[in-house]
Amino acid sequence: MGKYLQDIELDACFIFTRAPGSSAYNPVERRMAPLSKMTASVIFPFDTFGSHLNSANKTIDVDLERKNFEAAGISLADIFNEGEIDGYLVISEFVAHSSEEVQNDITEEWKTAHVIQSQYMCQIVKCLNSKCFSPFRTNYCTIFPDRFLPPPIPIKSCSGGLKVDATGHFDSLFQALHFQNVESMKASCFDEN
Repeated sequence: MGKYLQDIELDACFIFTRAPGSSAYNPVERRMAPLSKMTASVIFPFDTFGSHLNSANKTIDVDLERKNFEAAGISLADIFNEGEIDGYLVISEFVAHSSEEVQNDITEEWKTAHVIQSQYMCQIVKCLNSKCFSPFRTNYCTIFPDRFLPPPIPIKSCSGGLKVDATGHFDSLFQALHFQNVESMKASCFDEN
């Protein structure tokens, strides 16, 4: 992921998911529904080329497991290729790759410096270390001086200002940013006194 961010020169990458109860508005799930419907009654055999499992259902032959998985993937792609989503034909293909092709350039140290992940969002943001990344291409850090978006905070407005809402209703990102800025200003005022 780090190399990918460097190659395409992104300052930040945000991956969001929908909260429970709002999946009807999720465009990915809306596109996946027809695909799920196509496979609702299909049972894929796990042992096309023979069983890779022992009597405790633990994998004992990784290569055979990969071959069986590939057979299921090819069958799934064939089913999807017969489908249509929103008037467009589905074009699907199983792509096999070896574990040697997948390079994980993400260490725990790298994640600590660049990633914040919560239940509904993953944030990957450049650091300011020039040995790690090229300088930011945008003024991102002037808008987000802490580099990361604040987590969604359930807040409400009341006569005393903004307060955390114990009922758990989330407000907009802009209100969360405002709340974060207010708290930062309070902290800096206390530091000066």
